[in-house]
Amino acid sequence: MALAALSITAPAIAQDDFTWRLEEEFVFLEFRDPGTLTLQDTSGRESELDFGYEGLTYAVVDTWAKGKTIRVVYSPERGTEILDPESGENFPIARARPRLDALTDHCLAASPAMLGRRVCYDEAAEHWDVELNRAYRSVMKSDLSQGTKDAIRTAQREWIEFRDTSNAATAAVAAEKGGSARALEAGSAAVALVRSQTLRLRGYRY
Repeated sequence: MALAALSITAPAIAQDDFTWRLEEEFVFLEFRDPGTLTLQDTSGRESELDFGYEGLTYAVVDTWAKGKTIRVVYSPERGTEILDPESGENFPIARARPRLDALTDHCLAASPAMLGRRVCYDEAAEHWDVELNRAYRSVMKSDLSQGTKDAIRTAQREWIEFRDTSNAATAAVAAEKGGSARALEAGSAAVALVRSQTLRLRGYRY
């Protein structure tokens, strides 16, 4: 999915005030099978959102008129959702890629101090872990064969062990060499590790 310009729901002034949530307003243009919306943002840029008739159904989209305003909302707790301002209904869009990269960038930009930036990485890793578990549960509920699911389950357990030992080693290097830059590198590495595995699991499902 390639959504256009984003808007942060709260001003990113200080890290303590930062909200890990995105809300974007779009105009609905059309939809086509097998479940893709064509949207236009407030600047006139068009983009597509693949929903695959999961959460948002054909029966609902078929009632939408061209030019209808909708909102695409992302939060780590709930994932990506489409909000219909007219009806007040919201529809989960599991296929949409998490918007945590953009949120992490905004958190870092709002946190010039080293400590604040490290907190950004720590929180980003936690939020990616939420997405990791969401992706894993989705794979386990998919129509993949039981043998394939067993293989993924085994690989995931082994990856968790690798993640823990890898993060511990990176943290040990940072502590021994010292310096705030090393601590930031350790935080960034932890985020990259869980992000990569999350996208890998999502690839099994979508």
